[in-house]
Amino acid sequence: MNRTSGHQLIDRLYEAVRDEDPCVVTGALLALDALLVSEGGVVVRRQMKSHLVSRLDSFPPLQLASVLQVLSKYKPRDDDELFRQLSSLDVYLEHSSGPVVVACAQLYVTLLSDSYPHLEGDLIRRTVPALKRFISSGGPVARHVVSFLLEQKKEWLEAFSKSSEDIALFHLKNGDQPDLVLDKLMTLPFVCHHLEEVSLVLVAIESWWVNSGNEKTEFLKEAVASCVHKLAKKVPNASGHCLNSLLRLLDFETDNHMAKGSSSTQITWKGILKAILRIGLSGFGQEVATSAMSKILEGVDFTDKNLPEVIPALMAECGYMMEEGPYILEAMINNFSNYNDGTQHLLLSASMAMFFHRPASCQHALGRLLEKCLNTSPSSNGTSMELAVRAQQYFTLLREDTALAE
Repeated sequence: MNRTSGHQLIDRLYEAVRDEDPCVVTGALLALDALLVSEGGVVVRRQMKSHLVSRLDSFPPLQLASVLQVLSKYKPRDDDELFRQLSSLDVYLEHSSGPVVVACAQLYVTLLSDSYPHLEGDLIRRTVPALKRFISSGGPVARHVVSFLLEQKKEWLEAFSKSSEDIALFHLKNGDQPDLVLDKLMTLPFVCHHLEEVSLVLVAIESWWVNSGNEKTEFLKEAVASCVHKLAKKVPNASGHCLNSLLRLLDFETDNHMAKGSSSTQITWKGILKAILRIGLSGFGQEVATSAMSKILEGVDFTDKNLPEVIPALMAECGYMMEEGPYILEAMINNFSNYNDGTQHLLLSASMAMFFHRPASCQHALGRLLEKCLNTSPSSNGTSMELAVRAQQYFTLLREDTALAE
């Protein structure tokens, strides 16, 4: 298309904005926005704004939502024009269509942002009742609303944290589409403030996890684990409940995979383990930590070259609390050369940590590991030069000053 014909097309599209058919108008606006994207999209002047606002009632819901989005490109010249426009748009904050209410609310946010951001609180109170209805309806509309809330100031989500009934709107439900599940998981840590609320959320998450079966993608599993970790961080007195919930999810995944004949170390539950590591087992005391570690390590195949890096990381944190900790450490050291570089580094860290807590029990294991790192060339067993340097530093420190090494 040459420049002349391009200008002609754009002129015709601007003319089409005044067409009697709402679908033609919407199509012209969207086409202009796409064609002029390098220039900031369709240009909305005062006359076009007035024309569109006067015809809003004639647009079907989806087209109406698109027109409201386009109107955000117009900036009123003064306060009188601003408040006249807001008044004419007010009715659409209670529209029966979710996309229309969201588009209108976003338009309000844009119009108020420069001079009257303090009025956004009134907008939130005005809009939230309608948004609650759309979220409870589920489906694409619910996802559209939740996505909108995540993009706004924190005050929007805080308006949904006033009661357990409001928070329940974001509970995972059987049949929720993956995109909605992800958005809900991102929302929950913002709206939960108390132990009782977190407990109800965890029950809903576990129910969804069990009933969703093979529909859970690895990305969804990671998102669930991340959400539970954030809930533990947000509500510290709920951290024990969050830990137990993660352990139950781990048990379910392990049993499910074992029933299929899969090796547990090939189970992609790394997200759960990482969340447990971030919560911190050692802070719960020896009894809880050792019980949790026993569940985590049950059936783990230490000969598997894909042993998750989080396993030695957990051993570094609380392996010393376990009576069988030194034997587990020995099992991993026996298979040291099978592991990737990251796992080898973490195993060295775990060995040092356990040695300082239980020197008599772990001295031999640490000595064997340092020897493996120092006496084997990097090319022969996958040991990196960086790991060899670390091992040499530890060896030197331990030989010269054990307290300094610690």
